[in-house]
Amino acid sequence: MGDSIRPTKAIVRKSLFQRLEPWEGRRVCDLYAGIGTLGLEAVSRGSEHVTFVEESADAYQVLTRNVTRARITEHAELVRQPVERFLETCRSKFEVVLADPPYGAVQWHGLWTAVASILSPRGFFVLELPRTAQAPDDVDTRVFGKTKVCIWQGA
Repeated sequence: MGDSIRPTKAIVRKSLFQRLEPWEGRRVCDLYAGIGTLGLEAVSRGSEHVTFVEESADAYQVLTRNVTRARITEHAELVRQPVERFLETCRSKFEVVLADPPYGAVQWHGLWTAVASILSPRGFFVLELPRTAQAPDDVDTRVFGKTKVCIWQGA
């Protein structure tokens, strides 16, 4: 696991989750879930259901423990597979899709195109990037230290 896990900092989570309120009743997908920080926060704020997608066996093991310890198994689905495969096969729709991929591992434009197929109308796609990454001009972008958060809203 080591350097590949980079949980979202508290200040970023607070700003992001306040920006997208209300959370009650929403279906959320946490891509590149890692240990589940973002998805767990979504459930704690009232989301109806979170699908966590994580490929790493080590991270998935910790994620499973965290979901169990938080006692949210009835609100969670855990998927261990590459995000790309999940996006190709998923038939569900989500009001919010959160993605915090390993920095430099994903090009935002390809991910945005794939995420559009699982995003509900008027749903939100949130992508964390390194501050230095290029982001499109037509999205809500906020910078926190070394992190850039981009928020798209579906049509």
